[in-house]
Amino acid sequence: MPQSLARIWLHITFSTAGRRAYLQNEEIREEMFRMLGHHAKEIGCVPARSGGGSTTCMSSADWRGP
Repeated sequence: MPQSLARIWLHITFSTAGRRAYLQNEEIREEMFRMLGHHAKEIGCVPARSGGGSTTCMSSADWRGP
């Protein structure tokens, strides 16, 4: 039986408004990363990693599809 295997990885990157260092506080930054993982799960993705610095956020997730 023919079979096709594929994985789609989402890599989302964004910066804060005006590249201001809004995410300097470690607690706020960690909460932002938790929220990214939570929202990825809500749309059916499996969060792999979230991170970034004081002006950027990045998140990777495996999209499983419908």
